[in-house]
Amino acid sequence: MLLRDYRSEKRVNPFRRIYESEVYANARATCPEFPLLVDIETTNKCNLNCVFCDRQLMRRALGEMSFNFFMQIADKMTSKVKGLRFSGWGEPFLNKEIYKMFAYAKERGFLVHVTTNGLAKYFYPDKLENVDSINFSMQGLTEEEYLKMRRNRMWNKLVENIKKTMAVEKRPYVTLATTVLDETDKEMDEFVEEWKGAVDRVQVGLTSFDKVREKLNKEEILSEKEVQRQAYSGRKTKCNMPWINLEVDWDGKVGACCTDYDNLLYVGDFSKSSLEHIWRGSKILAIRKMINEGKQDKHPLCSKCGYQF
Repeated sequence: MLLRDYRSEKRVNPFRRIYESEVYANARATCPEFPLLVDIETTNKCNLNCVFCDRQLMRRALGEMSFNFFMQIADKMTSKVKGLRFSGWGEPFLNKEIYKMFAYAKERGFLVHVTTNGLAKYFYPDKLENVDSINFSMQGLTEEEYLKMRRNRMWNKLVENIKKTMAVEKRPYVTLATTVLDETDKEMDEFVEEWKGAVDRVQVGLTSFDKVREKLNKEEILSEKEVQRQAYSGRKTKCNMPWINLEVDWDGKVGACCTDYDNLLYVGDFSKSSLEHIWRGSKILAIRKMINEGKQDKHPLCSKCGYQF
């Protein structure tokens, strides 16, 4: 849930034509022929170990998607899917072939988005000419809160990389996204005011510990008092993710939701199946039926989901 959402009037995110389309808005009523968006996990390795991240629950093997495999997947989606979003359960810029993936995606006609913590080994602000939109993930509103939640002292490096990206002549649409716990309205307003002239969009959302709460308590990573700072109180609308989007892991396995860290909503495998077979298959149809019938609270992943789509 977004608490603040500032957009500069100087530029428009190319992905807005998807997010604000009638097809996107009515996807649950009239399922599109193909997903509008596909999330690509270049790797599920990460250079950070954030307190709130569900990745700490992940049990599947670590790996990286090869460029050749990415080309095979992209070819199966060409002229069918509108946008590729490089994200997943790792840091995309840990895969050194990501720039080749960006270029190939643009050649094949996709809109290209990437979400990053801005601190990875292969992140170069001046090599994003094939990216339409980039989301920098921060945490909290201050360096102190960032340190506590993201467990690193690279706040200044992140700020520097955001500003370097904005300074490049041919750059993507830049969003700075952060999440908070019990920070005040005044603090959030001050954060937006500080950043609104520096990037194209500023988003402030809620942090959720729901899936990792037990682990945080058991391992004494955060005190119960700190965990109770969480403000999230549950999703208010039915999810439409399985009607608009697929998530592809580094090894080709496909999930119906971008929050699926361990193939809990597995619907197919791009190394074995076509896009058509996955999108219209029995597994994803069963997930859509579950949501339509209001039974998602019985699913181990969906029951703790707070995202709004």
